[in-house]
Amino acid sequence: MNPRPHGPLSVFVTNDPMFQVNTLLLWPDGNNECWIVDPGFQPAAQTVLEKIAELGLTPAAILLTHGHGDHIAGVGEIRTAFADVPIIAPAGDAHMLTDPNANLSAGFGVSLTVP
Repeated sequence: MNPRPHGPLSVFVTNDPMFQVNTLLLWPDGNNECWIVDPGFQPAAQTVLEKIAELGLTPAAILLTHGHGDHIAGVGEIRTAFADVPIIAPAGDAHMLTDPNANLSAGFGVSLTVP
């Protein structure tokens, strides 16, 4: 695969007030494809969706740095808006995306899984 050349990378950062997890929106300048990194608890996912609409971007992927609940909490909302956007996560964390005990969300009284 040959990488496509692009200009500088733009970054928008928001976070959730509960765990202070940074959710990032990344896109190359001059390109409408974007990547969503670690969509956390509200209002992070909604804020990112609003920014995507404002800028006319199209999500190419949801990137998860790891599978803990605070980093996957907003995936469902993103997937509701963009059902076909692929999710990219570390192979070793795949079980955490479907197991609330493994991703530690069950211990906080929420059972988060990735759709």
